[in-house]
Amino acid sequence: MFSVVRPSDFPKSLTKSTKDYRAADVVEVLQDIFFSKCYLCERKGFSDVNIEHRDPHRGDLSKKFDWNNLFYSCVRCNGIKGDSHINILDCCHQFDIAQAIELHCPIVNNDDHKVIVKVGNLASTNEIESTITLLDLCFNDTNTALKGISRHTLIRQIQKYQTKLLIIKDELLDDTLLLTTSEKNLRIQKLKVMCDPEFPFSAFWKWYITR
Repeated sequence: MFSVVRPSDFPKSLTKSTKDYRAADVVEVLQDIFFSKCYLCERKGFSDVNIEHRDPHRGDLSKKFDWNNLFYSCVRCNGIKGDSHINILDCCHQFDIAQAIELHCPIVNNDDHKVIVKVGNLASTNEIESTITLLDLCFNDTNTALKGISRHTLIRQIQKYQTKLLIIKDELLDDTLLLTTSEKNLRIQKLKVMCDPEFPFSAFWKWYITR
């Protein structure tokens, strides 16, 4: 997960007598806030957009149209989370949420090699443990044919960036390349870009760089 800042101003569609959390103004603002990324798996630029309720509303209108309860999600993660996962970390809070949960993607893309999801640098809490349980499913669940296909695609996307990161990291550590200071700085800047919340799967790269 990655940290974002949610503006306090509500989109107009949430203040009307007939509220609509799927209205264009709500979706567009959420897309900007979350950098077009799913707030759970960090996939970016997907077309299967869902508006997810972090705290399941279960028919409660105060939760259903609560601006602070609406999150930008892909259909895979929204379907996995459903209304059974509660007490999930809020990535709009003012702390580096990527430090709470450690993530590592496998090199091999098959059902036997899982994304590692575990407690990071922060003390474990019920919210962190609940989020770990959910993220483990978001990255690893293959209990149906469709989930298996979507999981394979997700892992392939993560691995594409992971390969680029490992090449950059290896170049920085390889003394035989004889890199100049400017060449080293360029590679360091690329790694910093990958750790920015706007970048796809940024929480993964923070852990790969510091491990």
